[in-house]
Amino acid sequence: MRCKHRIFYEEHVIPLNTRPSLAVSTNENSAYDSHCIVDNTANFSDADADLSHISSISGANPQSLSDKHVALWSLKLREVHRISGTACEEIRQNVADMLLQSRTDLANSVKTKMYALHSMPVKAVLDVLNVPSVHEISFENLGKEHQINNYVQKNFIFVQPVQYKMRNLSADDSNIERMQYVPLLQTLRALMQNDDIFASVVNSHQSADNRMRDFCDGSYFKNHNLFSKDMHALQIVLYYDEFCAVNPLGHRAKMYKVCAFYFMLGNVVPKDRSRLHTIYLVALCFSTAIKRCGFREVLRPLINDLTLLAQQGLLIERTDVTMTLHGALCAVVADNLAAHSIGGFFESFSSMHPCRFCLIRKDKFNT
Repeated sequence: MRCKHRIFYEEHVIPLNTRPSLAVSTNENSAYDSHCIVDNTANFSDADADLSHISSISGANPQSLSDKHVALWSLKLREVHRISGTACEEIRQNVADMLLQSRTDLANSVKTKMYALHSMPVKAVLDVLNVPSVHEISFENLGKEHQINNYVQKNFIFVQPVQYKMRNLSADDSNIERMQYVPLLQTLRALMQNDDIFASVVNSHQSADNRMRDFCDGSYFKNHNLFSKDMHALQIVLYYDEFCAVNPLGHRAKMYKVCAFYFMLGNVVPKDRSRLHTIYLVALCFSTAIKRCGFREVLRPLINDLTLLAQQGLLIERTDVTMTLHGALCAVVADNLAAHSIGGFFESFSSMHPCRFCLIRKDKFNT
């Protein structure tokens, strides 16, 4: 959720300093259609945002602009500066109190000045000063964290996670396991609306001098059924790992261990691919779901989306071009323990062959 809201903030606030050239050919033929909810994505720039341009939009409702300004400012505090939600609520409340006090002080100053000039305060002036400003109303309406979240869902486009109930491997196991899946195709469609990411897809960074610099320069890429024929194909890199959301030393730590699947686009150049806002969440579930249901059941929605992406493609509709992009999974990245889990190996490194790379025997292993 934190990364997703950071995406909203950077898409709506940080302007693009440069617009890369998009050398593409249009293609309006596609069999893919979807009524998906889409997600905005972040620009590659990590520069601080400038909120002043919001108020320069002509013809916009001042209250709507103020609400958007407060929401984006709140997201910047929470997602960029990593301030907790409770602290953000207190900050918004203090700002609202300062605005109210400032307006009250101004009204009293006007009264005092007019009395000093031996003039009765004009009722119309005092009525104006007694009316809350649009910013006061915004801070009142968006004071709580749930109000900020509701505003984001209603006014910022995002990918809605889908909850799945999974089947257990054992018919005698009555425990119900669930997972949260962020639809891959919807996320990709949203990513292609970003000029920087779209330019990285249509303008390949494959080496022209045959030197090995990235995955696209390797023999696997050049011999792949899809990547070797379509230079614009989406290169999906899947990452899997487990983390503990509670104290990892407690006796209940394993009960709350979470399995997370993320993906990134191999089309993006490596220097940008390693940034946090170019890594996107795909699925979350408890580690117990992996053991009870298996990887095939947990990854079933992702596999279905990858199959559609490879066979039918994804229709991308932009203001400057309409085209169909195909894609495929090019790599699965994981640490040693997670890789053993995915590959079906022992998740213990005290077996006869503790290393799957060199296959050394344990009795010949010197520490």
